[in-house]
Amino acid sequence: MKLKIVLLSSLFALGITACSTPLEKLVYRIDVPQGNYIDAALVQKLQKGMTEEQVQYLLGTPLLVDPFNNASWVYVQRIQKGYETPIEKKLIVHFNPQRTVESFNYSPDLPPVDVEKIEVEQAQTEAETSEKSWWQFWK
Repeated sequence: MKLKIVLLSSLFALGITACSTPLEKLVYRIDVPQGNYIDAALVQKLQKGMTEEQVQYLLGTPLLVDPFNNASWVYVQRIQKGYETPIEKKLIVHFNPQRTVESFNYSPDLPPVDVEKIEVEQAQTEAETSEKSWWQFWK
């Protein structure tokens, strides 16, 4: 009798687990951004003739600098959101012997961005955040 109960319960448990969902999509995976933050508006501000200091101020420290040829800096951004395929952006800045920007390559191609519109939106958000908050009534 006990053998029948054990056998039936094990068959029942086996049947239930066979109908389960795949565990790979059940487990939460965080978004993983890696590398430099590459924004289309920043890349559009990049111009030929800028010095290394200006490029570093604009884009930050490069992820890769060729140890054999200091004339090129590589900025890489890789974003993987959950179970989606990763998105990779790469910006390569080439310098001439005078250490100014000679050329730069961005992949994938930049979407059209209105830089003036972005600057206006940033100014509006800064003005909104500079206002006093409701809990700062004593100031």
